Amino acid sequence: MNKEYDILIKGLKNGNKEIFDRIFTLFYSDLVHYCIRFVNDSDVAEEIVQDVFVKLWMKHDSIMINTSLKSYLYRAVQNHTLNYFNYMKQVEKYQQYIGFSATNSPDSPLEKLKENDLKIRVEEAVLQLPKKCREVFEYRRFDGMKNKEIAEKMNISVKTVEKQISKALSLLKKMLQEYLSVF
Repeated sequence: MNKEYDILIKGLKNGNKEIFDRIFTLFYSDLVHYCIRFVNDSDVAEEIVQDVFVKLWMKHDSIMINTSLKSYLYRAVQNHTLNYFNYMKQVEKYQQYIGFSATNSPDSPLEKLKENDLKIRVEEAVLQLPKKCREVFEYRRFDGMKNKEIAEKMNISVKTVEKQISKALSLLKKMLQEYLSVF
């Protein structure tokens, strides 16, 4: 793979569009997933990674890659993400300066982003619950069914429903503990 990367770097420096397209195809998806870990928003992550590739192409003839191509691209995404966060801090400072605080409003894009991210994390955690536990939890929390209704529907006792809900909440708390501490 190292020789292939060397060929890709050389082709990129020479302005070979097909080589650039190959680099894009090889790394784009992984870089977006990597970036999502930092920004928690797929649209922002895609924009950041696209910007990295635009800059890569614009500066292809003067680019200095002293590490592997993969390391270079991951570092570029990381740096661009830091620049994005710095920009967002400046936007927030400006908004506070003019008397508008996006973070105070429950309808602000930042609050909506946090809420959406939390919702996604909870949905992912719920999917990791044991099947029976997940079904009981979903009926109760998402469908609004009462314990008795769930028991009848699943042909189990009300006590079992209560135990499954308790188990689900305990497991979710453990799975989301690290994430919830951030909020």
